[in-house]
Amino acid sequence: MVALTDQQAERTIEAAFEIVDFNETVYHEGAEEPKVTRVTIRKRYHGVIDGTGVAEVLTAQGAAGGGYVASERIEGTLDGRHGLVILNT
Repeated sequence: MVALTDQQAERTIEAAFEIVDFNETVYHEGAEEPKVTRVTIRKRYHGVIDGTGVAEVLTAQGAAGGGYVASERIEGTLDGRHGLVILNT
């Protein structure tokens, strides 16, 4: 068994979740221009993480492709410890 200390906090986990709300707002769309949206995604985590997450996502989608940037705040319990983390992608 390996115990993690605050100095050894890096670790990889897989966490199951379900999306409980998905709200997309288009804030720009033109005939020949990319569609630009803001999406709020609410999640419920279960398993190794027990908690909730809210992701804010900005997207651009056009004929040539698309992309996104996201930030998610996850609050819950992992290994009996309660806390929160912010993920940026």
